[in-house]
Amino acid sequence: MFLSRLLILISLWLVGPVLHALPTGRGVFEMHSPAHQRNIEIHYYLPENYSPSTPPVMVFHGMKRNADFYRDSWIDLADEFGFLVLTPLFSEELFPGTTGYNLGNLFTSEEPIAPPTPAATWSYAVPQAVFLHARNVLGLTTAAGYMAFGHSAGSQFLHRLMALHPDPHLLLAIPSNAGWYTLPDPDVSWPYGYKGTALPEKNLAAMLNIPTVVLLGDEDTRTDSN
Repeated sequence: MFLSRLLILISLWLVGPVLHALPTGRGVFEMHSPAHQRNIEIHYYLPENYSPSTPPVMVFHGMKRNADFYRDSWIDLADEFGFLVLTPLFSEELFPGTTGYNLGNLFTSEEPIAPPTPAATWSYAVPQAVFLHARNVLGLTTAAGYMAFGHSAGSQFLHRLMALHPDPHLLLAIPSNAGWYTLPDPDVSWPYGYKGTALPEKNLAAMLNIPTVVLLGDEDTRTDSN
């Protein structure tokens, strides 16, 4: 009896993580964040035909914090191509306002008037933790990395994440329709450039090495702030 159990354990170790049977379709699971001492909601969609080896797509919502809407907007593509959709909810409670979400919680205000907050509390640290949780804890994927899409505030979040918290698991970034951008310029002050963030030059090189597709609406031409 002991020997048979031992052989089963060895075989499981050899083949890697066993896929966790979360329900297919729409759902939500929670991931604990030690840095915030709270759980973060992850809205997901698991199609019937999903392939664990296909990189998941992580979707970043806008300032309405409507993670379920953004997840649902990817359902047709997920059904067609068989990939997992993961949409973290950056709640107003944990990541308040522009400062807490799309500016990363890097500082306690929009301007770099104080030393940066601990990196573990940045919103930019969440995607890597979500991917590793989905892969290593829940066994939802066997892929080496993930693709990411962000719209509006989520687009701002994504392109800044690429420089400030580069994730080796990020295979493709698709920032879409950001209201404005942080330029990769160390001589322009944060949040319009990276001056004041103590950003290492190697991070900018890592950012430029990530395959990136910037999506823009052809009628998104207004230049005023209203």
